[in-house]
This record gives sequence, C-alpha cells and structure tokens, in this order.
Amino acid sequence: MSTADHLPHLDPPPTAAEISAAEALIATERSHSVPSESSLHPQITANYPEISRTSSLASNYHAAIAANNGKPPPSAIDTSRYEAPDAPADSDRDAWKATLRRAYTSSAYLGGREDNLKMLEENGKNAWLIANFGVEETLRGLKRSLKEMKATGVSVDEERRLRQEGARGEIEGSEEGWRKALGRAVEVEVAGAKLKAEVEEKRRDGRDG
Repeated sequence: MSTADHLPHLDPPPTAAEISAAEALIATERSHSVPSESSLHPQITANYPEISRTSSLASNYHAAIAANNGKPPPSAIDTSRYEAPDAPADSDRDAWKATLRRAYTSSAYLGGREDNLKMLEENGKNAWLIANFGVEETLRGLKRSLKEMKATGVSVDEERRLRQEGARGEIEGSEEGWRKALGRAVEVEVAGAKLKAEVEEKRRDGRDG
C-alpha cells in the first residue's frame, strides 16, 4: 500500500539502526510468506504426479544414439514420405486404388513444397530484410517510448521536489506548532493532575480537622 506521508526531498535519510530494523522486518515477513525451494507451492497437493525433467523427444533421441553405437542417427527426418510407394500385387484392385491415392497426395504435396522452395529462393532475402526492418522499427519505437518515460519521470520528480521545497516552511512551521501544542497539552494535563492532588489533600485535611 502506498502512502502519501513520505517526503524524500525533506525527510532526513534513515539511520543505520533504522535500516537494520527495516531489513529485519522484511526478512521476517519473507520467511512467513515465501516458501523454500524444497517445498511445494501451497496450491500443489502432495499427491501431485512428479513432472519428468527429461522430455520423451530427448529420451528417444538418446536411445537412437545408443542403438547406433554412440553416433547420432543418420537423419532426424522421415524420408519415407518422399519416396514412391511400393506397387501392390497385380490382382489386388483395392490396393492399387489406395496406392494411387497415396501417390497422388504425395505428388501434390511435393509439388507445393517445390513451389514454396522456389519462392523462398527468389524472395526469401527480401522478405527477411523486410521483417528485419519491421523489427528495427519496433525497437526504435520502444526506445523512443523509453526515452519519453524517463523524461516524464525526471520531470515528475523535479516537480515533486519543487513542491516539497516550496512547502518546507509551512511543514516545518506546522511541525513546530504541533510540538508546542503537544507540550502545552502535557503541561495542562500535569497541572490538572497537581490541582486534583491538592484538592484531594485539602479534602482530607478538612475531614481530619
């Protein structure tokens, strides 16, 4: 929660004892609110299944290396999709239909890939440069915004300093007046207590006389 009673340009800097006390309070609060690294988050139940640190993809890759005498597998790409399907038996009409359907699908896919590779070869450099230009323009915009925010922060801090300096006399006068009023209130309370004690004493003297 933010407070409005902090005047950084008027209040004196904290002492070493005050800093130590504040750090001790922060450490105490953190010990009650921040769980240790070895403990689970309060919203995670104790029977929550442990998450494996090794993905199945990495495990399969290492298994392939072990099966290949410690060498990386020859290729991580399945090339069977680019190969022509095997011809079925001459008498199996349905198998021929399925094979021709797969061959047509593979041919259409490879034709599209070839067109994409041609466009990438012809226009890839320009697309890359255009994308880089867009990223650079975004970066320049962010830098401008950051510069404006910093200038705004400096301006706000300077305005706050001027306002606090302008109110210094009023604040110090109010503080001095408060101290004097508090002192007078204490004096009145002490005088009242003394007067009450004197009245009680006179009453006791009157009863004894």
